[in-house]
Amino acid sequence: MRRFIFLSIILLLAGIALSDGGIIPIEPPYWSLPVPPKLSIGEHIVDVEIDGELAYTTVDEVFINDNDVVLEGDYIFPLPEDAAVSEFYMYVDGKKISAEIMDADEAERLYQEYIRKKIDPALLSFYGRGLFRARVSDIPAHGKKRVQLKYSEIVKKEGSLNCYVYPLNIDDFTEKPIKNLDIKINLKADRDIVNVFSPSHKITVNMKSTREYEVVLKQEDVKPDKDLYLYYELTEEGYGLSLVTHKEPQEDGFFLLLMTPSVGKEGLDQAREIVFVVDKSGSMRGEKIEQVKKALSYCVEHLNLIDRFNVISFSSEVAMLFDEPVSANEDNKAKALEYIDSIEARGGTNINEALIKSLEQFDSNSNAVRMLIFLTDGKPTIGTVDEATILDNIAKANESVIGYIFGVGYDLNAFLLDRISETLHGMTEYIAPYENIDDAVVRFYDAISKPALVDARLDFGEIEVYDVQPAKLGSIFAGQQIVVMGRYKGEGITSIYLTGLIEGVESTYTFTADFKKSKHPYIPVLWATRQVAYYLDEIRLHGENEELVEEIKYLAQRYGIVTPYTSMFISEITGTEPRTIIYRPLGAEEARAMDSIGFSGGAPTFSEKAMRESELGVSIAEDIAKMKKGYSGYETKVVKKVEDVAFYLKDKVWVDSRYKEGMEKKKVEYGSDAYFGLMGRDEKLARLLSVGRNAIIVWEGVAYEIVEKS
Repeated sequence: MRRFIFLSIILLLAGIALSDGGIIPIEPPYWSLPVPPKLSIGEHIVDVEIDGELAYTTVDEVFINDNDVVLEGDYIFPLPEDAAVSEFYMYVDGKKISAEIMDADEAERLYQEYIRKKIDPALLSFYGRGLFRARVSDIPAHGKKRVQLKYSEIVKKEGSLNCYVYPLNIDDFTEKPIKNLDIKINLKADRDIVNVFSPSHKITVNMKSTREYEVVLKQEDVKPDKDLYLYYELTEEGYGLSLVTHKEPQEDGFFLLLMTPSVGKEGLDQAREIVFVVDKSGSMRGEKIEQVKKALSYCVEHLNLIDRFNVISFSSEVAMLFDEPVSANEDNKAKALEYIDSIEARGGTNINEALIKSLEQFDSNSNAVRMLIFLTDGKPTIGTVDEATILDNIAKANESVIGYIFGVGYDLNAFLLDRISETLHGMTEYIAPYENIDDAVVRFYDAISKPALVDARLDFGEIEVYDVQPAKLGSIFAGQQIVVMGRYKGEGITSIYLTGLIEGVESTYTFTADFKKSKHPYIPVLWATRQVAYYLDEIRLHGENEELVEEIKYLAQRYGIVTPYTSMFISEITGTEPRTIIYRPLGAEEARAMDSIGFSGGAPTFSEKAMRESELGVSIAEDIAKMKKGYSGYETKVVKKVEDVAFYLKDKVWVDSRYKEGMEKKKVEYGSDAYFGLMGRDEKLARLLSVGRNAIIVWEGVAYEIVEKS
């Protein structure tokens, strides 16, 4: 029987990079034929129940042996500290497979054994923990093997935050994507839950109540390359401010601050003054205008009695329901619903006049939160159409109004809409042709139903911070999660002051935070992604700047972020042609965006008109918006990230992004005693060694050249 080792990483401890599954073949000395490919994973189903600070995880996993030979091996996963395995099921010929628990020392010996047998060093990604191992034999050729596992653990605490981690770093352990990945986490507690956040994945968070959430990550045909981190905080009331930091020796630190005003917090019933502005030009005819009318009706029906509002429609000309905003009583809401029902789509698009007249509606002496909700599917075709003039007119007319802009479809000017939302200190959301307009608007409207703090701003007290994103908080709403990232100097306990307006009166909340030395290597990458997105947006909206371009290149190279400016330096590092870089967007509609975005740096160029208008312009705007949220949606096969370090593949060697010519170099043979000495020096260094058998790794100023014995 051919013997191979296969690994499925099911458990982990927070802070350790692990893998949920993979097959690592061993080539015995007598093997003379090509080694069969790794096993694949047909499905990976995970159900997690978190009750306060206790987590119960159930895993159901199916392995597929696509080879022509029967396999045997070890089923292995690392154990979290104090984890209790309650059930483990794997059957071969009707017999239940037994398993053993290995402590950290025994596990280290196993790592060394595997590495001496030339197994992939990716095993080192879970170095430093005990293991759970089950011996498996007779995995049939072209057959399947099902594994079921249940375990419980205490969720680790990081300051005021709880951190649950599930291993998903599978990319190095399987050649084929997982056909079905489905993770569901039911989170509940006897206190309010706030700051539900994943820095690693784009999760779906459904709030069932203030004390129960459902978190979902569902993907098909995917090869995950990082573990799933889920943060949450248990709180009684208030803002639930949480701080996580990362600091390397002799370097400034990085911080991630989470903040969620409690929905049940007293004093949140602030009055709003809302002007709804809807495009009724001819291009809105049909299903679009009907969906818009449905969404507007919902918004009007859910106005509070203390609110004031108006409805404005425009095409070639501008029409308004009331001369000025009126009280949201039942009579006025009934008139508004009747008006909305009568709207018909026809004519051109006079965006300039619609915005100017809408902004003139607001009472500058009012203490209400002033909001403009603007929805269009086009670009200016009637009246003033010059972008600079429109933006100048908006800036002059604005009286502290927050603008929320909805762009429908692709036949619009995304550049102009983003500049409008920037001028109005708001945001833009794009709705694809296949999406329901009313669903998108209703979802957004519910999120801004309870203003908590207007014109909010942060003061970090004794700690000096810089390169903070977002630079401005704007208004904060109850239940809205605020994520702030930045760099900091120094360390220690400080007071953080959150200041803003409540009903026109300035109020300040004070929090105590500890900027301590800690290791959370995902924070620098998240921060760099947001910072690059900010610079890209500045260039897109205000023109190219050499200083910004150089900063983008530096951050992208250091942290492995693929941008329109990086294909050239990646080609220089790796020796590949710039055009061979492969970008993979998060969504299907972004397929033409960043690899052909029209910036410099070796990428092909499109016309300025194409980048501002049409599907490309919308796609660019959406891509940058995703990066601002920390989602780096573009990958390349010549860049790999381990911890907070990017590696570039050059001549079959993974090169540390921190490596510079002239550094002291030491050659170390893969699998030698010196190699194991490095492995045992530091857990982070051991995980960096997982990058590959041939690599250059920088550690404490020395470049270690790892070479495989020929």
